Amino acid sequence: MERLPPYPIQSVDNALRLLLIVHRDGVLRLSAAAEELHVAKSTAHRLLAMLCYRGFVAQDAERAYVPGAALAGSGGHVPISLTGVCRPYLERLSEEVQETVHLVTLHGAEIRFADSVEGQQLLRVGSRIGVVLPAVHTSGGRVLLAELPRADLERLFPQYPPESDEMLKLLRTLSTTRRRRYGTNFEETEAGVTAIGVAVRDADGRAVAAVTVSAPTIRYRRGQIVNVLPAVQTATDAIRRDLIGQR
Repeated sequence: MERLPPYPIQSVDNALRLLLIVHRDGVLRLSAAAEELHVAKSTAHRLLAMLCYRGFVAQDAERAYVPGAALAGSGGHVPISLTGVCRPYLERLSEEVQETVHLVTLHGAEIRFADSVEGQQLLRVGSRIGVVLPAVHTSGGRVLLAELPRADLERLFPQYPPESDEMLKLLRTLSTTRRRRYGTNFEETEAGVTAIGVAVRDADGRAVAAVTVSAPTIRYRRGQIVNVLPAVQTATDAIRRDLIGQR
């Protein structure tokens, strides 16, 4: 074990200890964090809030803390430059399909919009940068949830008992998404908006994010949004080649 530095910074050490616990156990509750560090819950909450802000942890449906985007993927992390790598491809895809394109990442049972490129048509979906939505209702969220084993899904959605109709319905939806290799959303998060999403995979083939196209339903009825699928798949394939090249 390394020797303690001559001038230790307690707050930094506490934050790193919490990261180690989340990485080891996969889940951490506020009360357990406070007990582990021998600090007040308010102090533990402030530390975890900063880790959430930087994407190292996220909160699941039960408000417990789970690994965030910065701890997911190959080797325990998402490439720091993921947004920068994806941006040119998002711009190119938006120009090609003439619709708004997003990059989303999974944080527990929710997805966060990391980047957006708005389409140029007068009637269009706006930017969603920074917006957080339930993953189960979004095209990109479904693609990313479909990568998880059932045990993880049961942990993320404790409101659905293991053999309940709700859990079985979720599993069927994710099974279909996994088989198709894309997710869809027909006005489930916003009236009048339809979306399709495809996973962004790292050099090891792990899904670290998703690229989605959102469009007014008036232009893409239920069976028509798949018309943009080839373009989205081309973009995600190009992103993966870029990530492999950086590795």
